[in-house]
Amino acid sequence: MHGADKTRMAKLPLGSRALLHLYDMRWNNGADTVTEEVTQLGISDALGIPRSHVTRVLKPLIDSGKIDENKRHVKGKNRKLKVYSITPGGIEEVRELLGSFSEKEVMVRDRGRSFTSTVGDILDLPNVHSLELVDRTVEGSTYELGRERVIVCTPGLESCQIFDREDAVDEARSFLESDPSTMVILANRGYGSSSLMSEIALNETDRPLLWHDLSIEGDRDSIMRSIMDLGDRIQCGGLSGIRDTDSLLCFDNYHILPDDGVDTMIEILESLDGGRAKMMVAMRRENPSYNRFYQRADVERGRVVEIGVGRLELESMGLIFGSDIDPEALKLIYMMTGGQPLSLELLRGGRENALRQMYPNEEVRFMMYLRTKRIESEK
Repeated sequence: MHGADKTRMAKLPLGSRALLHLYDMRWNNGADTVTEEVTQLGISDALGIPRSHVTRVLKPLIDSGKIDENKRHVKGKNRKLKVYSITPGGIEEVRELLGSFSEKEVMVRDRGRSFTSTVGDILDLPNVHSLELVDRTVEGSTYELGRERVIVCTPGLESCQIFDREDAVDEARSFLESDPSTMVILANRGYGSSSLMSEIALNETDRPLLWHDLSIEGDRDSIMRSIMDLGDRIQCGGLSGIRDTDSLLCFDNYHILPDDGVDTMIEILESLDGGRAKMMVAMRRENPSYNRFYQRADVERGRVVEIGVGRLELESMGLIFGSDIDPEALKLIYMMTGGQPLSLELLRGGRENALRQMYPNEEVRFMMYLRTKRIESEK
């Protein structure tokens, strides 16, 4: 919050406002490394009080069991600091407080549009800070909805340039606006299902996003932990709460999962069916039917949408290597790689060692030479 706003606050007791703040930050609970918002400095900033007063505000809450105090690693800090987390008893008190505000009206501004709404309706939206919402309601001032997008991810999420996938992107856009809850992107390894999914997730929607790499964590506990993390971040509870939000759940590298991982994916499919949330899954084509989380009947009923991606077209090669590359060299590269996006991306970047994991040394040397051949200028 900006310093200019702080002087207008503190109309609720500071203890209640501290609980609201830690309720908003409860997705830090249990994490080995937390954000600065749950330190004394972060709490003083959120409440608009000097840091020296924070202990006095928090002590009664600690004594009554509504918050816990311990030491943890804080992002960007070299040593452990005192941090604070709300307990179930504290959460119960906050929910009673928010319930008392649910029918009160507040002025809201969203994307340049101002309107009046009830606090309860705003709390149903993702990424709402309850402390600021209550403060603005008490003050009679405007609550700004336009906040930073929530993204929860395991390693692997990055924006990738994709080529020759316009039809698939169009299908994905339609999926995001249609009734089915689940879309599966089918491709052989190296043919760009992950890149396509990241393009859609990052650039085609601003929904709260979960990105989970199943090749790293494919067991039930890991999957559900990510889902609970997203639920905490958007303040909607677990999977059943996410179902009725605009969230997007992306699961990358679905190949051979342990049985409890498959069962968990089936549970997610069942839970999201008929709700507002969406799920996208990048899956290997060769994944056996017994290890998939959906049946052919789900596709036929329109419950699951499948998109298949394969080799790139020869016509798109110029976009990758430049319009001045020799056409015959381009054809040879296409024949040797089979139009596989991963190979072409590695070759474009000159990543010779990575290519040697996929092709014989002689072929790699020849492809590295071909990528340098340019059309000769007319004399």
